[in-house]
Amino acid sequence: MGKPDVFRQALDCRSRRQIPAVACLEGAGVLEMKGILGWVRAVPRQSVYIQLLIFVNFLGALYGFYWYRYQLGETPVSAWPVVPDSPLACFYLALALVYLYFGRRNGWLEGLAYMGLMKYGVWTAFIIGLYWIESGNFTLENVWLFSSHLGMAAEALVFWLTYPVRRIHLVPAAAWFIFNDYADYGLGLHPYLPSMNFYPAVVAFSVASTFLILAFLYRGAEKRMTLPSTYL
Repeated sequence: MGKPDVFRQALDCRSRRQIPAVACLEGAGVLEMKGILGWVRAVPRQSVYIQLLIFVNFLGALYGFYWYRYQLGETPVSAWPVVPDSPLACFYLALALVYLYFGRRNGWLEGLAYMGLMKYGVWTAFIIGLYWIESGNFTLENVWLFSSHLGMAAEALVFWLTYPVRRIHLVPAAAWFIFNDYADYGLGLHPYLPSMNFYPAVVAFSVASTFLILAFLYRGAEKRMTLPSTYL
């Protein structure tokens, strides 16, 4: 009973009607809450929002790669995978949403996306917040970066609450982001910082956030329902 039956009905609906399973969920009886919270919980279950967020995340990834163009130009090509952290997290989610739109799940991509969006969403907001405290310099660009990165973290949380991954899917994500921290602060490949005065706080926050977010996702993965039959 409950959510597993709803998802099973949606997948059966897709097989009969040859449409994305997420579209079947719109009429499967899962959208019972009203108001803002109900709308937020509806987002991962409606095809129109899935399509919109695929576009938004792909666009965000492209903008992010463009934003990193100067640092990428000064970095060896072999190190590029550890430089544009936020754009890659958006790209992972966009790919995972493509799977979801067609009624499939890719837990490996979802694990990378959830952890990356949460980690670099709050990390960037933390950095900008420290910069504001130090300089008092508010600009349209850094306000936009602050709000959009918090939105990335919130987006990951909303989708994780609806489509959590198995613990096994967090293993490569954990390994990747631990290595990324080493590359950032052990090899000096971290994103450009607005000030080096708070560098020790940046390192501590980044490493701590990796393990705290991993623990958060790992703990939740055990308790929440998944759709094993739709994982790749």
